[in-house]
Amino acid sequence: MPNSRYLFLGDYVDRGNHSVETISYLLCLKVAYPDHIFLIRGNHESRMISMTYGFYTEIYKKYGNYNAFKYFNEAFDCLPLGAVT
Repeated sequence: MPNSRYLFLGDYVDRGNHSVETISYLLCLKVAYPDHIFLIRGNHESRMISMTYGFYTEIYKKYGNYNAFKYFNEAFDCLPLGAVT
């Protein structure tokens, strides 16, 4: 990875049928490049919004249970609400 830093501005889920893959990829990037990838929490990274707009349903369709929803929301709870450059 180059010396660039990347700031992602939230609303990673509820934007189509690949929310699980999108947030999983971004979290993997954060783990691999912690000093270069920054994720801000959007309003869709909350339990109520993501239940209403489809992330909850997507998880059930893909996994047959809601365990992953719980774990993703625990990760969302750790995301910052803003950034200062």
